Amino acid sequence: MKVPSAPQEKVALSESVIKFIWEHIHSVKQLEVLLLLHSSADQEWTAEGVNLLLRSSISSVIERLDDLTSRNLLIMRMDDTQEFYRFSDDVMLIESVSELKESYKVFTVRMIETIYARPSISLQDFSNSFRIKKK
Repeated sequence: MKVPSAPQEKVALSESVIKFIWEHIHSVKQLEVLLLLHSSADQEWTAEGVNLLLRSSISSVIERLDDLTSRNLLIMRMDDTQEFYRFSDDVMLIESVSELKESYKVFTVRMIETIYARPSISLQDFSNSFRIKKK
């Protein structure tokens, strides 16, 4: 899949970073959750622990953790009363998120712009379903 990019992004963000964002990241908060767990890949986190560091709402953090888990970016382990999350141990994913992290440090504004400029294919498909077709 060829990822289109705006001219200013070509200098700042690699095609692989843009593609990763468009495929997996839907908000800055989601990116922050992913980067937090990536930076401490050997540690398990509860939603409450993530929330303490990121200072968000617990429901928002849980939603982000669950979404990242459903995308196989995080691994969730359940004990009797609590869910624990950690970063995936997939080597290629570790490298991709490391590149994402470095890009976020240097090109924060461009990363945020890329997250919110992400094309919405499903929205376009929904819109197209209402088009009147000529016979």
